[in-house]
Amino acid sequence: MVRFQEDGRGEGLKVPHAGDRMQEVKRIVISQIDLEGKTHDALDEVNECAAMAGDLSRAVVKVHDGATLYFHPITTSKPLHIRIGDTTAQDLTLDLGPPLRVHYKDDERMKIHAAFKAKQPDSETGYFYNYFQYGMDFLISETTHVVRKIVLHTNVPGSPLFQRYKRCYWEIEGHPEDDEDDTPPRKRFSDRFETISHFLSPREPPPSMTLDRTADEEHMNLPNSTTHLHGYDGIILETTDSSQVLSVTLF
Repeated sequence: MVRFQEDGRGEGLKVPHAGDRMQEVKRIVISQIDLEGKTHDALDEVNECAAMAGDLSRAVVKVHDGATLYFHPITTSKPLHIRIGDTTAQDLTLDLGPPLRVHYKDDERMKIHAAFKAKQPDSETGYFYNYFQYGMDFLISETTHVVRKIVLHTNVPGSPLFQRYKRCYWEIEGHPEDDEDDTPPRKRFSDRFETISHFLSPREPPPSMTLDRTADEEHMNLPNSTTHLHGYDGIILETTDSSQVLSVTLF
């Protein structure tokens, strides 16, 4: 539904007359229609439908552990647990299918974690399994072929990697308050950086590292191409100047 003027949400589709071709689009409203033909509010959650079968519903991540993936249809699909240091490249291929790309180039996001290790920096080489359709990357050891790092992408409009990955609806799960707590606290992909940072560490945010993803792209010009990497114990947040979290890296 396209609106060409500041009309109310309850009004129907506004069709411009022949002499109004220069009008600006003021609002685009996308609504979902169910099998019975009923239209749902555009701000509601998307209802599950047959076309979503096999898509990633959400990814619940735990620091120093890994990610649990939930797929559509939610009621019948079995969650998949990908554990850092345990899941192999063969496991990924069997459970997720072959990656859309295998990438051997180093990634600057992976270097920041060395500052948080007591031992010498991890210099082992590896390769990426890129699952663009799930919004995820996996860095795999070149010697053991075990998952070393997991990257989850938020696919924020205007960011350097926008539309390269499908959005991964990630949630960072914290520690439950007690053994009987069945609903541990979580922070979601839509939360601001300050909120997630305080969730990970109540102290001041750690120093950041600047990354320009367009530095090697001659024909890519973005108004805000620079992002910031904030490293915590076991997790890295890539953020924008407007406090949006573009990706989460677990190591």
